[in-house]
Amino acid sequence: MSEINIESCDRYYKELAIRLAGEGYGVGPMKDGLLPVTWLGEPLCRVTAGGGAQFREEELDRDGGREAFDRAVDIAREVRQYMELMDAAPVLKASGLDENYKLLADFGGAVLAGHPTSHGVKFVTWEWNFDRTGVWAGHYFEDEYANAKRDFCMRAGLIERDQLFSKDQLTEVYRCIHETLESTYPITAEREKLLQAAAEQIERTVPDLEQRVNLSNQRELELSRQYQSQTQTMY
Repeated sequence: MSEINIESCDRYYKELAIRLAGEGYGVGPMKDGLLPVTWLGEPLCRVTAGGGAQFREEELDRDGGREAFDRAVDIAREVRQYMELMDAAPVLKASGLDENYKLLADFGGAVLAGHPTSHGVKFVTWEWNFDRTGVWAGHYFEDEYANAKRDFCMRAGLIERDQLFSKDQLTEVYRCIHETLESTYPITAEREKLLQAAAEQIERTVPDLEQRVNLSNQRELELSRQYQSQTQTMY
């Protein structure tokens, strides 16, 4: 921990504890400079100050253990990233704002700001007014750092809106990929490899993908039942 500012580390662990608790994990208290994390009441891992994690194989060798670990590490790395930015970022100077807003990014007339609160860091994107003395048209995000960054990139013109897919769209693409892979429809080995890679990429992109897929399947099943009921009524 010698290369990491202790005060910064303290803020990082506080923020991480809030984020993990919000995702259903148990946290703390600190032990030997590490943050213990539990999942479903059982030990899962210990997060380091740099955003990594220590674990024992037996802690992950249970239903959902490895998936829960991977998600916890993703959260730890993301929190480490934006807390480092928050520590180094200047105050966003704009009329009507207090000094609790930190300027994380500024490009193309758009800004990305972080706002520390007792419930964790909140994020917002704005556009500058014509003389850059104030901001307007705010898009507010709770602890959705990734979504805030994506929104900033679109507002700044760094990414075209049509180049991005929503989580709902990615969920349906994921379902279609698996329906294709699990069917008897003949496809080339090259195409199968590309589809598998695309599915894995979506899994990394959408943290709650499993829940979204289940919900989509339930909706489709209910729609099928309604259709069958209507068909039987007609005859």
